[in-house]
Amino acid sequence: MTGRRLHQRVTELELVRLLLCSIRKRLAYTLAPPWELLRELAEQENFRRCQYLVDAVERMKSGEAFSSVWRESIEKSTCALNDADRRLLEEISNLLGRSDLQTQEGQLDLLIEQAAQQLTEARRSAEQNAKLAATLGILCGMAVFILQI
Repeated sequence: MTGRRLHQRVTELELVRLLLCSIRKRLAYTLAPPWELLRELAEQENFRRCQYLVDAVERMKSGEAFSSVWRESIEKSTCALNDADRRLLEEISNLLGRSDLQTQEGQLDLLIEQAAQQLTEARRSAEQNAKLAATLGILCGMAVFILQI
């Protein structure tokens, strides 16, 4: 992954974590069905950048099933999330609307924790990549200088 892509992944994982927290909060207060929860979130300014969310909501408006639409939208997405991040997002389709409120909240809490761990790992990778790029830049500059002597 390139440095830019690593930083994009960090930004997108922050959005994933925020999305999971928002789903949990709204679910606790509204008990709305999955498509309605996601529709409300897709209308918020900070989630409009989540193309998989916007795409899933548009497809659900035409009557397609939440579970399959959600998975397909994540698979088709060109976002910087890696496979593990995508699997985490896909888990939403396995839990929303499939059990009682307490079970869904517990599962969402686990997903939020996993997202936080993946975010920490992504930040660490982005930092290491930035340090490596800076070091290589300095070394290349020194090599060019030495070759000119």
